[in-house]
Amino acid sequence: MTTAVRHGFKLEYRPRLQGAERRRVAKRLRRQYEKGRSVRNLAEEAGYSYGTTHALLQEAGTVMRDRQGRLPGEAPAIVRMGA
Repeated sequence: MTTAVRHGFKLEYRPRLQGAERRRVAKRLRRQYEKGRSVRNLAEEAGYSYGTTHALLQEAGTVMRDRQGRLPGEAPAIVRMGA
């Protein structure tokens, strides 16, 4: 980790993921996401921001679920009111 002071705050940065290690991490995150884990959960566990985790998943060619957990092309669930 690299430490820097900005505007009176001490910030710690992890080294930038590059090359083979970046691809390896992206593939690992993709496998976990495809097992049903959320981007937010993966980000928290891996120690990356939501945005970095999402970018890594996209770089790995991950097909992303929508907010309801459906993959592209899946029909929405039928909800019956008052049944």
